[in-house]
Amino acid sequence: MALAASFLVVLAVGVFALAGVGPQPDYDTEVGEHLQVDLADGSRLHLNTGSSLSVDFTGDRRRVLLHSGEVYFEISADPERPFVVDAGFGTATALGTSFSVRRHDRTFDVVVTSSRVEVSGPDLQPTVVAAGEGVGVAAGGVRPFERSDIGTSLAWRSGRLVFDETSLDDAFRELDRYRRGRIVIVDASIAEIPVTGAFSITRVDAVLETIEETLPVRLVRLGDRLTFVFADPPS
Repeated sequence: MALAASFLVVLAVGVFALAGVGPQPDYDTEVGEHLQVDLADGSRLHLNTGSSLSVDFTGDRRRVLLHSGEVYFEISADPERPFVVDAGFGTATALGTSFSVRRHDRTFDVVVTSSRVEVSGPDLQPTVVAAGEGVGVAAGGVRPFERSDIGTSLAWRSGRLVFDETSLDDAFRELDRYRRGRIVIVDASIAEIPVTGAFSITRVDAVLETIEETLPVRLVRLGDRLTFVFADPPS
């Protein structure tokens, strides 16, 4: 018993030690939370659900490291100090503008609402994105957004989730950003069913109910944190 207790103590210490490893953000949001931050230079940041970032301002530069999630930036102009958002493997440099950056595992998206943003990376030629445009940035290059994708990607700013012929799999991935727990598609045959509609971010579980009522799927919930999705063949 004493040996087992000692082992648990060592294990717990190791877990807490590992929890402290890695970047410590200056600002972050929990699942389903939003946060507005006013920086010392007059810029304003809007953090979406599950986001974290660090701020590094010096005498000649303004740099934000986006660790995870999605942020909308309203930048205060300062020609002497460029405002750079580092998404881990590429950057977005504001040229006096408002824009959003969303970081994925190995890619990031940039959507510009005013002025311009220069997107660059170790293996990328600098690309200027103008107002009303959006791009997805990956190691292989820059992919321009469709016009419909731009409005959809910024819908969270008005408290909405918008799906436009979005696959069921992608829709559930997006829903998982705003709720605790996981949604798991059991039958691969339904993963590509298209979902179209606009929903409130504050009523994510209602989206699941609507999907179950309108699409040939059946949801099985195990508590509050795990939902399985099965094909529901017509009777």
